[in-house]
Amino acid sequence: ANQQSAQVAGPERERTTTMAFSSLTKALTKGGGGAVGAIPSALTSSPALAATGVSGLYLFYRLYRFSEERRCRSQTRSALSSSSRLFSSGGGGVAPEDDLTSLLLKDEGGRKEAPEKSCIYLDYNGTTPVHPLVLAAMIPFLSVHFGNPSSGHAYGTVPREAVRRARRSVYGLLEPPPPAGAGAASSSEFDGKAQESIVFTGCGTESDNMAIRLALESTRHLFEEGEEGKKGKPHVVTSNVEHPAVAECLSSLEHRGDIEVTYVPVNDEGICPADELISAVRPPPEGGNTVLVTLMLANNESGSLQPVREVSEYCRSNGVLFHTDAAQAAGKVSVALDDTGYPDMVTLVGHKIGAPKGVAALYVRPGCLTEEGRGVPQGYGSAGLVPGGGGEGGRGTFSA
Repeated sequence: ANQQSAQVAGPERERTTTMAFSSLTKALTKGGGGAVGAIPSALTSSPALAATGVSGLYLFYRLYRFSEERRCRSQTRSALSSSSRLFSSGGGGVAPEDDLTSLLLKDEGGRKEAPEKSCIYLDYNGTTPVHPLVLAAMIPFLSVHFGNPSSGHAYGTVPREAVRRARRSVYGLLEPPPPAGAGAASSSEFDGKAQESIVFTGCGTESDNMAIRLALESTRHLFEEGEEGKKGKPHVVTSNVEHPAVAECLSSLEHRGDIEVTYVPVNDEGICPADELISAVRPPPEGGNTVLVTLMLANNESGSLQPVREVSEYCRSNGVLFHTDAAQAAGKVSVALDDTGYPDMVTLVGHKIGAPKGVAALYVRPGCLTEEGRGVPQGYGSAGLVPGGGGEGGRGTFSA
């Protein structure tokens, strides 16, 4: 619009722009109404501007977008500044007295001091502050690019591409992306694996529960009554030091009588011996009923690294699904597939590595739900495992 109105005198253009922003402010603060409709006519009321042939509605749109982008840049600078202070001070950044934190800490007795002012944060196993680069990447999608990535209209285009790239980034933790210059075929193959195998969830608990439910639902038909059905209940093997996201889920299913669970104890170093875990498995090829082994990669309390690779390789060669909760390992030790024995399912959690709360993922190895007589759960990949919307390509989580 500025280029098209280049012939308009400076003072006149400035006056028109000021008038437009004034009208826009009134329209927004008064909730719209007639003010919005009046803006285009107000913009074209200037003879000098009308002579350029610029559409008043188009100019209004450009001015509005400009103001939004300017506001977004300002918010980004402010957010990055606050986040950088937090990181540089080791989690002990000082918040301004008039910010939201201070307002939340007010009570009848007066203003309280924010606890972050008097301590150093060391609980990075609990959660981490949002990294400045992550925050910068998020801001546009919290303001300008707010569309639903599942929408078919224009507002869904940029978010949809962002989600696709995000899957590639997450998958890059598990398998190194092809080097630059490797060719379009390699990049396309990597992208295909990422889009098929990475399912975004709301938290690590959801990812862990989803892995357990996928294992059970994909083998449910094997335990149905009939001559060909397996005897007994589905059997799950795990350690006795799993995160509650796994332990509580298994305990609930066991209490309901849906499954049988073997809990293998750890040794005095907090490690669950691989040979004892393997001994607890009842391989399907031998008529056994073990459908899942789930073992965390790094313990959230002790930090002990579990023998995931050995157990994963055994499970793969004996037709048993293997899941590892790598929430505490990502960003600290390798979670690459070739270092962990190519597990069937892997839980990853964003807020443990500089992302916000409410962002996690479950890696599901392509094809693992159809091997060894298993079957893809009804609705998975189309209508969702919770009846309703088709987000994540229909790969939602099960209801309890």
